[in-house]
Amino acid sequence: MYQILENGQVLLVEEVKTETQTAIVKSHHTFKDKVAITVGKTILQTGETANILFKWQEFNLSDGMHKDNPANNSPITAKINEQEVGLIPENGQAILEFSSDEPGTYEITTTALESDAITLEVV
Repeated sequence: MYQILENGQVLLVEEVKTETQTAIVKSHHTFKDKVAITVGKTILQTGETANILFKWQEFNLSDGMHKDNPANNSPITAKINEQEVGLIPENGQAILEFSSDEPGTYEITTTALESDAITLEVV
């Protein structure tokens, strides 16, 4: 079972039984809101463009998973190797076009409390 606190933290709630008592144990599981990040390909040629999709998701108490939340259009701050880019979602999602003329590895994440992370390699 899960519980969502006012601060957005999602707790996993479990019963632990011993011979003499039953205890309720609550532990941090995730956060209510999450940014999912997807991209079609993770290896790019220099100068090639990739569309990176950022989607707001909300934790679903029924199945214990995050589901797309098209009603959340809160700004998303994307991070590319610690450099920040502001995005304004529509219908809960935003697209960032990424390309680089510099070969290397680029980590894509956000400043949200709960976020996916992907790694792109430019060769």
